[in-house]
Amino acid sequence: MRNLLRSEFVKISSTRMTPILLASSVAITVMYVALYALLAGFDTGQGMTLPPLTSETSVRLVYSSVGAAYIIVLVFGIIGFTSEIRHRTLTMTYLASANRFKVIVAKLVTQFVWGVVFALLNLAIGLPLAYLLVNRQPHFNVPVSDLLYLSIGVIFAFGLYAIFGVALGALIQNQIAAVVGALVWVLIIEAIFISLWPSIGKWLPAGAASGMLDARSLDGSKFLEPLEGGLLLFGYALVTMIVATLTTLKRDIS
Repeated sequence: MRNLLRSEFVKISSTRMTPILLASSVAITVMYVALYALLAGFDTGQGMTLPPLTSETSVRLVYSSVGAAYIIVLVFGIIGFTSEIRHRTLTMTYLASANRFKVIVAKLVTQFVWGVVFALLNLAIGLPLAYLLVNRQPHFNVPVSDLLYLSIGVIFAFGLYAIFGVALGALIQNQIAAVVGALVWVLIIEAIFISLWPSIGKWLPAGAASGMLDARSLDGSKFLEPLEGGLLLFGYALVTMIVATLTTLKRDIS
């Protein structure tokens, strides 16, 4: 098992897509943090875009944006599995181990760890930026303990979304279809439910992740509690992982 884990880490570390996606995740985090912070209290002449930073809603939106790049981690996980299918290296991986279950577990563990790496990098850049932008003017004070819980939420959310990605890649196998399907689901379908029907949207994976980050919707309403959101997202990841594992163990390879 140790050799399989080492092999998976080497594969991911040596691909050109890894630094590209790392940089992309940071860019998204910086963009969202800056956007929410700078638009807070901005008057368009037809009313404020967002409440000012003296509002708890706006401040929590800024800080929770540190976890906005989970979509990149999802794509990272998908590519991590489907690239082997696309480049026809999966057969050699299975033959080298002779135990598909161990291969799949190694991929899931490796992707979770890389999801944590993504989270730590985004926290290292996003949290200080959010702190600086929030503290440049009068603002609602978020307890330090809440920022600690936020950081834990980002770490686990990113790790679980990386597992989601591997599972989706194993289920769908076609890289383009899996990536496009994931983007449509997260950026369009889930976004619509969260915006228009939050009572339903909060039970979807993105809503669960928002709960983990103690985020607020634009109208100030809460999602699930952080622990509830974490358990729900873990449940989604666990079910998807089990289905993908069982399917992959039985599937023929060429």
